[in-house]
Formats: sequence, C-alpha cells, structure tokens
Amino acid sequence: MNKYDQLNYRSSITTNIVTISISIALIVAITTANLLAITIEVPTDQPTIQDGISASINGDTVLILPGTYFENINLSGKNIHLLGQGGRDSTFLSPLDSLNHIITIDSGEDSTCIIEGLAISGTNGGVGAGGAGIFISQSTPAIINCDISYCYDYNDPSAIRIENAAPRISGNLVHHNDAWGPNSGVVASNGTFASQIVVTNNRFYENLPSGYGTEALKGFANGVIANNIFHDHLGAKGAVSISGPGVEFHNNTIYGNKGGVELRGSTVICRNNIIVGNEGIGLEPGPAVVEYNNVWGNGTSNDPGLFGISLDPEFADSAARDLTLLPSSPCIDAGHPDLVYNDPDGTRNDLGAIATNQQFTPPVAHNLTLGDEEPDNVLNHTPTFYWTYFDSVPSSQIAFEIEVGSNNEWSIAEMWDPGVQNSADTQTTYAGSPLIDGVTYYYRIRLNNG
Repeated sequence: MNKYDQLNYRSSITTNIVTISISIALIVAITTANLLAITIEVPTDQPTIQDGISASINGDTVLILPGTYFENINLSGKNIHLLGQGGRDSTFLSPLDSLNHIITIDSGEDSTCIIEGLAISGTNGGVGAGGAGIFISQSTPAIINCDISYCYDYNDPSAIRIENAAPRISGNLVHHNDAWGPNSGVVASNGTFASQIVVTNNRFYENLPSGYGTEALKGFANGVIANNIFHDHLGAKGAVSISGPGVEFHNNTIYGNKGGVELRGSTVICRNNIIVGNEGIGLEPGPAVVEYNNVWGNGTSNDPGLFGISLDPEFADSAARDLTLLPSSPCIDAGHPDLVYNDPDGTRNDLGAIATNQQFTPPVAHNLTLGDEEPDNVLNHTPTFYWTYFDSVPSSQIAFEIEVGSNNEWSIAEMWDPGVQNSADTQTTYAGSPLIDGVTYYYRIRLNNG
C-alpha cells in the first residue's frame, strides 16, 4: 500500500466508523489515527509545504527536504510535526509575501504541533504592515531548533510574536531581526491561558531595533525563561524586559548588550543569572524577587540581590562569545541550593545559561586556537595549534594528544592522530594528510597531568 493509498484508506475507515455506536467509534477513530500516521515529504510527495500541511492529519509528519522554499504557511489547526530534514543549516523558508507572517499558528494547535529544524528569514514589513517570522495566537505549539533571522516589521515584533498563546520555544537561534516599533526579537503575552510560555536554551544575538524598538525579549506573563543567552543587542534599550506577573527568569546569561534586564512585573523571580558587561543598566529589579545572581561590570545597576555576587564570571572566551565558564569561575556552584536547580551532573547550580560538567577531571584545555589564523579561512596548510589549560591541583601537563578529522563524530581521526605526546608543550604543528581547500576540518585535544 503506497502513501496515497494510505490516505484514501484512512478516509474510508473514518467514513465507515460513523455507523458504529458513539462510544466504540471514538475508541476506534483514535486508534486508527495513530496507526495510520504517515510522513509526507516535500517536495517529493507534495510540491509545497502548505500542500503538505493540507494533505496531513493530526499526528502526521511533514518532512521538508533540504532546499529553499518561498512560502507563507498556516498550520490551519493541524497538530503535526513540521520538520526540516537537514535541520536549520540546510532547510530554508522565506516568505513569498514579505509583508505577512512567514508561519502562522493561530487555530488552536496544541503541544503536539511542532515546528523543528527550519531557517526562517526575510519578512520586510513597510509602514503599517505586519510580518513576523512566526505568529502564534490561541495555540500552544513547540518551536524547536530553528534559526529565525533577518525579519523586519515596522510596527510589531519581528522574530516571534505571541498573542494570547503559550508556546514552548527551545533551542533556537534568534538574531539580526529588526523593528522600528516595539520589539525586534520575541514579545509575548498569554492572556487567559492556564499553561506557561516556556523559553529555554535559545541564543538571542544582534537583534537591532532601528527605531525606538526595545528589547530582544519583552512582555510575558505566567512563563519560564531559562538557560538562554543574550548578547550584542545594541539598539535602543538592550536585552530583556519582563512586564507581566508570574514569570521565573533563571539561569540566563546576558552579556555585551546596550542594557541588561528590566523586571517590571509582580511575582517575578530572578535567580541564578549572569548579567555582566552591558553598556547601560545591569539589572533593574522592580518588585521582583532577586537572589543568587552575578551582576557585574555594567554601566549602572549592579546589585545582584540576596546571596548574589559581583565578580568577573571568567568566561572561556568572551571576545568570541564563548560564554562557557572556566573551571576557576566564581559562578560555579554559586546558584540557588534547592535540588530542583541542580546541574545535569548532579552538583549545585552554576550561575548562567551553561552549566559546567564537573565530572571531568582537570587538567582542562581551553583557548584552543590556530594563532593568528582565522578558523573560518585558514591559509596555512600546516597550521600550528595553541592552547592553555586549567588544573585545580598543584601539578602540570605532562602529555597531550590532538586529533584532526573531516567530521565531528570521531569514529576515526583520519587526517591526523600522532598519538600521545609526552610533552609539556602547549603548541604543536599539524603534520597529517594534506588539507584540501574549501573543506571544513575538526580538531580536539586531551591533556594528562599524571
């Protein structure tokens, strides 16, 4: 039975079930829908994404093959998995009509409606025009691992606009969006929705309002905003403004913005965050509960609240926006001691968005570079690798091993692996198979202190 026969078969069963009693019909209909959920490929099975959505029923997957698609799509109440096969690096969605939303989800879609693995970009709202990357209303979908960029809306939020809805937004890149008006990133209100808006593990950067636009993240009520990174928002105000009640804002890293965080809503909890190096305000708490934060080096407003610190967080490489913590960071194990906040390795909470895995034993290598070479445009076919390291005990590196491969899965380092080198050197020159122009290579290192 091919895919289209399944669709016809599915329709015929639905028609026949109607003649059975109501209680049995409901049971059979639900079971049948689960059994007959299918994957519809675009453009193999349907020529456009919208055609794939129209041909689907709840529970189906619309699988979008790598490529660029020019469409404005509406989920039309379908609780389906809209999935970019190659992920956000190879599946691109831009609007056919740049004055309207690229994706609209406003017909009661629930949490089983998932948008995943797409690069969404290119609205261009003129004066009075509306056009967000994603518009969500009266729904609770999930937006996962997408790249939302270069959307411009004159009057309204340009990346993700949430009105009377409670989505889950996780693992996305939100960057280079612009707006003359309220917001260039994500703005949200969930109205009367009982469920929470959840915004976790996203990276927001370089969303630049060209007019009087405000923050990269604004609004919110009844939500959780956690483990996000905000950097390089240099527009009118800065990174985050929370105006609604009932929000928990924890374990976020806010660095290098025009301004940091403004909390205007009642019953807001702000804890375990790193808010450092912002040009203007660091943290304006308003009526919020503020505790266990690191607020340091901002232009003004550097009070971290109860049990907080004001210290250099010791990022791995702040210039390159690698905001992981060095092993010596004062932010490690400095978060709220409640077990609910414990890091994935089971230790006490680390401040900021990126927890340090303390199961690894020092020495730990960091600042692994190619010297003056730009890693995205290496000119020397025999580059030299340089590194430094941290060790928590009074000892030093006595050996290292470095590998180079053509992929980052490391089943084999086929380009170069000279084995363990018994040396305290913190540099070594590549001597493996010839490197080819235009190819991406990966390298890794491990150290030994005896």
